[in-house]
Amino acid sequence: YNGGGSYFALANESASELNSIVIRGNGDFDDFAVSTNTPVFHIKYVITAAIAAGATGGTLDPEGRILVDDGSNQVFTVTAANFWTIEKVVVVENGVTTTNMPGTSPYTNTFTSVTNDGSISVYFLASTTNGVPLWWMNDAGIAGSDPDLDFDGDGFTSSQEYTSSTDPNNPNSYLRISRTWQENGTNYVQWESAFIDTALPPFDIMSSTDLVNSAFSPAGVLVRGATNTWSETAPTAETFYKVSATNAP
Repeated sequence: YNGGGSYFALANESASELNSIVIRGNGDFDDFAVSTNTPVFHIKYVITAAIAAGATGGTLDPEGRILVDDGSNQVFTVTAANFWTIEKVVVVENGVTTTNMPGTSPYTNTFTSVTNDGSISVYFLASTTNGVPLWWMNDAGIAGSDPDLDFDGDGFTSSQEYTSSTDPNNPNSYLRISRTWQENGTNYVQWESAFIDTALPPFDIMSSTDLVNSAFSPAGVLVRGATNTWSETAPTAETFYKVSATNAP
């Protein structure tokens, strides 16, 4: 047997029984004979079901690659988590793309009489108060408070602490460099984060070698983590650093 394709050989009654053949995509049968049973063919299609954004924003059931029979129906249920809404559901069904804005949860979408591969992509949107996600305020223990007020009395509003990924319920948690050191010709800068929204942009690190005559200039960026450590090859001059956080895209 040479070339592409799959081959099945049954010579006589003593051979092992062949009870099914599965083909994905296009295929051909050549010299195919059945002496005791009538062959039954089932054409199947794949629906790709995925949460496209807001991985913690809710669930899609079922999710993944779903194999469905030709002409059958397939129901998908979308459920938003607490403090989230279903922003949109983008469906490609039998070659037609539609965008649904359900607004309510749970939401069901039915693929009817499937005759092509398709997809369903779900987008979740966080509910906010003055730009601060309600889920973040709940996780930080300040649900229901005004994010424009300084909840813990450390001089920063809860909105600023959200942007900084610090704890708005702890007066000792605010954006500040906690440690700097030099090792083997490398400068290190370290600071801590408490409640992180991974959708926020990375931290910006700024540096200056002259606080009197020159402004700070960009030195790099760092993706947010619980303990943030940034480093660079030590300049020849004494260097000053500061960390900046923003909620802008």
